[in-house]
Amino acid sequence: AGEGWDSPELVETDDTGHVLSWDVSSDANGNAIAVWAQSDGIRNNILANRYVPGEGWGEAEPIETSDGNAATPKVSMTREGPALAVWSQFDGVSYSVYSSSFSAGTGWDDPVLIEEFTGQGESAAIATGGGGTAIAVWLQYDGTMYRTCANVYNAPDETPPVLTVDSPISGTTTDVPAVTVTGTTEPGVV
Repeated sequence: AGEGWDSPELVETDDTGHVLSWDVSSDANGNAIAVWAQSDGIRNNILANRYVPGEGWGEAEPIETSDGNAATPKVSMTREGPALAVWSQFDGVSYSVYSSSFSAGTGWDDPVLIEEFTGQGESAAIATGGGGTAIAVWLQYDGTMYRTCANVYNAPDETPPVLTVDSPISGTTTDVPAVTVTGTTEPGVV
């Protein structure tokens, strides 16, 4: 803020092939993620790099490892920083839409197929919302016409449930081999 544009710099340094398509998104704290499709001389791969204010760009890394050609990546970050990327991936027969999620603590998750239609899935886009939700939209060719398809992502709940133990009272010791524990927590929690 208040400084304008910095000097340009490369966010990828792999000169084995051309970058073909790209996208970038940022969070409310100025962190950003860039994704792009790049040829390795044999096929197109999807790569990503993360920008952290005060640190700059990190190292570019692949976010998919399939043998099929990959294309048209898009990325969206939430206000809090987690991100989701989507792209089209060739499986030998047709293109399908895949996604991977990113969090600062764990990096990129393994890609997952987010569409299971017959025909070609391509030109995916993604938008994130509050509470860890996102919507991906893409074109799906069914052999006759292109249709618009979508899928909704809900981030896994990783917050441990609150457990209130009513009995035995905290700090109680016993030499009884079996003790009944009672209390309450969230419904459905094991």
